[in-house]
Amino acid sequence: MVSIKGLFSSSSTRKAAGPDTPFARRFRNVSSALGWALLAGCLVEAVLWILSKNSPAAESVFDWFPHQPLAAFACFSLIGVGVLSVQKIPYTTRLFQFAAGVLIILIEFFSVTLGAGGVWGMDRLTAWVVLLLGFILASGGSRIPLIGYIRQMAIFAVFFLCALVLAGYIYEGEDATGGLVAFLHIPWTSGLMGLVAGHALLLQHPNFGVMRVLSGEGFGSAVMRRLLPTTIVLLLLLGWMLAIGEEMHLYPASFGESMYAVLAISGFSGMLVTTAIYLNRLDGDRVSQEAALRRNQQQLQSILDNTTSIICMKDLEGRYLLVNKSFCRAVGRTKGECVGKHVRELFSPEITEGTLERNRRALERGEAIEAIESISSSPETPARTFLCATFPLLDATGFPYAVCDVYTDITDIKRQEEEIQHLNQSLREKTRRQEAANNELEAFSYSVSHDLRAPLRHISGFGQLLSQRNKDILDDKSRHYLSVILQSVDRMGALIDDLLAFSRASKVDLSWKRVSMQETVEDVRTELESHWAGPRVAWDIGHLPEVEGDPAMLRLVWVNLLSNAMKYSGKNPVPRISVQCVPNGTEEDVFSIVDNGAGFDMRYVDKLFGVFQRLHSSQEYEGTGIGLAMIRRILERHGGRIWAESSVGQGASFYFVLPTTKSAADKALEA
Repeated sequence: MVSIKGLFSSSSTRKAAGPDTPFARRFRNVSSALGWALLAGCLVEAVLWILSKNSPAAESVFDWFPHQPLAAFACFSLIGVGVLSVQKIPYTTRLFQFAAGVLIILIEFFSVTLGAGGVWGMDRLTAWVVLLLGFILASGGSRIPLIGYIRQMAIFAVFFLCALVLAGYIYEGEDATGGLVAFLHIPWTSGLMGLVAGHALLLQHPNFGVMRVLSGEGFGSAVMRRLLPTTIVLLLLLGWMLAIGEEMHLYPASFGESMYAVLAISGFSGMLVTTAIYLNRLDGDRVSQEAALRRNQQQLQSILDNTTSIICMKDLEGRYLLVNKSFCRAVGRTKGECVGKHVRELFSPEITEGTLERNRRALERGEAIEAIESISSSPETPARTFLCATFPLLDATGFPYAVCDVYTDITDIKRQEEEIQHLNQSLREKTRRQEAANNELEAFSYSVSHDLRAPLRHISGFGQLLSQRNKDILDDKSRHYLSVILQSVDRMGALIDDLLAFSRASKVDLSWKRVSMQETVEDVRTELESHWAGPRVAWDIGHLPEVEGDPAMLRLVWVNLLSNAMKYSGKNPVPRISVQCVPNGTEEDVFSIVDNGAGFDMRYVDKLFGVFQRLHSSQEYEGTGIGLAMIRRILERHGGRIWAESSVGQGASFYFVLPTTKSAADKALEA
């Protein structure tokens, strides 16, 4: 059973035809304007009727503005209110329109029953016009298409009847007693209001029936909007000219009809020529647009075919609409074998199920989704891995009409990822083994260093006791042997101390603070000079900035570098040492220590910073060969690096780079 709400849905016609075009919205606005015009005409007639009742002199107004029966006046007023109401609250006002239409039909019935000639009575022609308008208003919200078409036919019947009335008044004159006016004997105001009401009701539904052609955006709609007003105006003008000529006896009736036919043919021929020109221009635009569209399609297809990614488009059922060459190569088929085929016709059930499920999820979400998929062109060909992005394609109304897949070949990337993971796993295993070996080596070094101190103390102590007790009875050679033993013990002790210092430099936690390199170098220089027994050193210390680091560790760097410079330049009569700093960007500085000492052979520079590596004999220069290795370890832990340049007998230049902040040091360590 059809409900009242189903029969009179306000948006049924509009939903069926889609969103309003610009012309449809314009027609709705014109409908509202005509509704106001209808109410204004009724208001003017009411005012004149009241004036005529109160002032007999005002009755002369009806000589040119004939008064309608009150029943017709009431019906036209209801139609005007109904036309305006539908623009505000569609569903409820459509019900109001239905009720108003039924009320108009009832008023018409009682008016005809009362008979024409009275204040309320309507003549039969006006009654037929009002009856048709009442049906048109009542059926305006119906969802049944057949009722809509009958409604439009009723509107055209109203146009025909009202146009005959107005044509009679225009062509035959107000004083005519016979002819068309006598046959259609109703006030011209009723004909005019019927014409206005019919247009207002017709324009309410610009997306239905004949009005859909007028409000459309196609070529036919544009031509009809041009021809219809021109045709109406031309025929009215020709008819008026014919009537005026006959009234003035300018030509007989037969000649007037011939002239009317000739003028109509000429006018319509001109309209056809104009229309043909317009259609040719539209057709030229269409051809140009189609050529541009084909060119764009060819360009798009060329881009799709030359990209390495696999691209395809499917309809909502899973049939392929578009594929590129990469897709054809991947599946081992031609475009003709792919386009129009369903997914299940090209792939295995597993791939088909995954593809359709991915399409369904993309349509439900309304956005792109990603998945990993393996595709093989044949059973003999190994499958390749693809990253598939699936997303819906939407039309102008926002509804999906197709699904697009973009496959990116990540087989090599996946293989590289697996290789990297394997290498990382191997590296982690090697790192764990290396860390274990380092821990064992450090534990061994620490243990050996501590365990060696006791026998060394015994050797040194008993050696000194032996030297003091038997110094009178030992010959020179024995005393020399004993001196060598004690010196070796001292050297062994120094070596153990350096090993422990190297171990601490590698393991101790750094305490990051702001360190003034200028103050540190000055303090180290003063301390070293207090123990220096060689020739006076000429120092050239430039401006040194502040950095972030461990103060004790950085001091140890300067102690080793400056003590080495003094030691290796001590045999020069005028030793010179230069300490400078050059900025190297915004987050690190380059420090240099240059002396004029013994220097070294650059062929052995790779051994310079190794543990126990010496480029000079211990007889020439004291040392254990651990200091530079410890310096490199400290600088590396601060995110820095060190290198040296020299030549034998020409002095040595040591350079080290040090980040100025802890954040810069962390970046350097990560890199």
